[in-house]
Amino acid sequence: MVSGSREAKYLSQDLTRVSSIVIGVILASVALLLIYESKGLLVGEGVDSSELRKLRVLLQSEAGVEEVRRIVTMHFGPQTVLLATELRFRPERSVQEIASIAATLKKKIREGRPEIKHIFIAIDSDK
Repeated sequence: MVSGSREAKYLSQDLTRVSSIVIGVILASVALLLIYESKGLLVGEGVDSSELRKLRVLLQSEAGVEEVRRIVTMHFGPQTVLLATELRFRPERSVQEIASIAATLKKKIREGRPEIKHIFIAIDSDK
């Protein structure tokens, strides 16, 4: 009878060891999943390339815009995106016209992509 009790004790210790290892693997897996999911927000992830192309087309389609030189986006949270772009305007446009075009572009972007909360438009002046 004593040997049966001893075997049960060793079996119980083995199960405790195995269950501890399983719990550790589960916790490590969850930690890796959280790292993978939050990495983009920690490092600063931009919008995907198809959305970037759509933004470029929108900017380029506005009358008075000669060229979209650069466009950069960054997520600051799930529903907050920053957009910074450098635009070259047609040389015949006045400063007032350029300001009006920039305001129109900001309005169109915000209507189509409400998560873009911060928009910076740099004006390239190669005059």
